[in-house]
Amino acid sequence: MSDRQFCAHINRESEEPLIGTASYSPRLVLVSWPKSKWPQKSIQADEFIPLQDWASEHVACTGQKAVVRLICRPDMDSQEIEVRIYPEGTLYKLSSIKEVVEQLRMHMDLGPTDGSEQAAPLLAICTHGKHDTCCAKEGQGLFNALCELSKSGSLKREVWQSTHLGGHRFAATMIDLPSGNMYGRLEETQAETICAAINNDSTDHDYLRGNIYLDAATQIVQATAQKRWPEAELHVEPPEPGMEKRKNKYLVFDRRTGACIDITLKEVEFVGPTSCKELEAPKTYTRPVLESILEL
Repeated sequence: MSDRQFCAHINRESEEPLIGTASYSPRLVLVSWPKSKWPQKSIQADEFIPLQDWASEHVACTGQKAVVRLICRPDMDSQEIEVRIYPEGTLYKLSSIKEVVEQLRMHMDLGPTDGSEQAAPLLAICTHGKHDTCCAKEGQGLFNALCELSKSGSLKREVWQSTHLGGHRFAATMIDLPSGNMYGRLEETQAETICAAINNDSTDHDYLRGNIYLDAATQIVQATAQKRWPEAELHVEPPEPGMEKRKNKYLVFDRRTGACIDITLKEVEFVGPTSCKELEAPKTYTRPVLESILEL
């Protein structure tokens, strides 16, 4: 089968930049669940209706998007449901979806409650083949390679498979938690490279899609500044509403040195399949990309 029959391979040949494509998830909840029981769309199944309702309630009450994904790994306890809440990285061990929803409501109202633990750092790799072919084709090999590195002690992270993390065309996709850095276009052969960066608490900008806790534009601005000033303490000033001359322009300061740069973004139109189901009917979509950097 030709490489051009997969959306991820078509996208790799395109000129679309990776940065700014991380799926915005200011509140991320990961729920352990056997992979054999994953539905075609993350939590779109009758048994997860209470979780769907909670996510809708959370948005209505806080105005903050809540994303719920299922995770799995071979050695997990199938009789226990592990719930991880980000960005704080809190872990609860429960026994039913009803308990999960009750705990989520308490956590959002009160913060970590009795019985909570600090979740170990982890990598979540999308291997959700029921959702898109590329997620399984690209993700499974990467997951297996990272598992071997974790088992040998070469990787300082737990490794989990995940339902769809967003962006089929950027498979294999992975999130490093609790940092929130999302990576894409990863291959099994790059496992050791990405492992080395993560172990050093550094960012591999070649494969970085952005940080899930930030919107697309801020992902680009933050990553651009961090690549320029790896050790910086960043302060970002977004465009002021109503100032047409400053539209799409961001001021970024390094509080430690006083250095300042002006980062300008622009909207660019791309054409291509965003999933393997769209190979015969590519979409046209517009998203922000980096236009220029000016030292001040």
